[in-house]
Amino acid sequence: MSPDDFMMPAFALLLAPVVPLLLGWAAAAVFEPLRAVRDVRAAALWPCLAWVGIISFWGVRWVGPGLVERPGAPPALLFGASLGALAGLSAYHAVAWLRSAPTKPAPPIGAASGLIVAVSLVVATMLLWQRTDVRPEDAQKPPYDDEAQAAQLALYERRAQIDPWDPEIYIGRAHHAIRDGHLERAHEDLALARRVGAAATPLYALEADTLAALGRCDDARVAYDAWQQARTAEAMRTHFGHELEVLGAPEDDDSAPSGYLFDCQQSHYYGGE
Repeated sequence: MSPDDFMMPAFALLLAPVVPLLLGWAAAAVFEPLRAVRDVRAAALWPCLAWVGIISFWGVRWVGPGLVERPGAPPALLFGASLGALAGLSAYHAVAWLRSAPTKPAPPIGAASGLIVAVSLVVATMLLWQRTDVRPEDAQKPPYDDEAQAAQLALYERRAQIDPWDPEIYIGRAHHAIRDGHLERAHEDLALARRVGAAATPLYALEADTLAALGRCDDARVAYDAWQQARTAEAMRTHFGHELEVLGAPEDDDSAPSGYLFDCQQSHYYGGE
C-alpha cells in the first residue's frame, strides 16, 4: 500500500459531485436563453444519469490491488456505490432548478441534446479504456533505446491510473525493474501481476527472470519449466494439431525468460544444458 494507491480514488471523490454541477451549469447557459427549448432539465438529466453510472464503474476499478485482494471486492463495490450516491445527490441539485417541459407538447430539443451528450460521455469512457490499453507485446522485454524505455514506462503509469487491474502493467514494470537492478520492486510487481490474474505464460517467464536476478537459480528453473508447460498448453489451445509448427526453440521466443537463460542456464548451474 502506497500513497499512489489513493490518488485515483481521491480524484474520483472530487469528480463525482463536480461534474453534475458543471453539466447543469452548461445546460442552463446554453438552453435557458432559448425560449424554444421548453425542457432544459432533460438536457442536463441524461448526462448526469450517465455520469452516475460512469463514476460508479470507475470507482470500483480504481480501488486497485494495492488496497484490495481482487477486483470488485466489497470495499471497492462500497466505494463505487458511494460515488454513485454522491454524484446522484449532486445531479439532483444541478437539475432541480432548471426549466422543465410544460404539459402541452413541445419539441424534445432538451431531451435529445441531453441524450447525445450522455452517449458521448459513455463513448469517451470506452475510448479512454481502449486507447490506454497495454498489449501483451508491450509488456515484454524493455527496448534498448532510452527514449523508447521512457515512453514504455509512461504507458504503464498512464494505464495504472486508468485501470490498475491490468496485469500487463505489472509484468512490463517488473521487466524494467529487473533491467535497472531494482529487484525488490520487481518482486513486488510480480506479486501484483499474480494477484490481478496475469496469464500463466508471461507470469512464469517473469518469475523465472526475477528469481534468476535474485540468484535463486534452482527456483528459477522450476518457474522456467512451468513457463515451458504453459507455452505448450497455450499453443495447443490456439493451434491444436499444429502446435509444434508454431513453437520454436525457447531461445528464439521473444517471450522467453531471457534473464534466466543467460544468468542461470548458460552461465550458472546448468552449463548451457
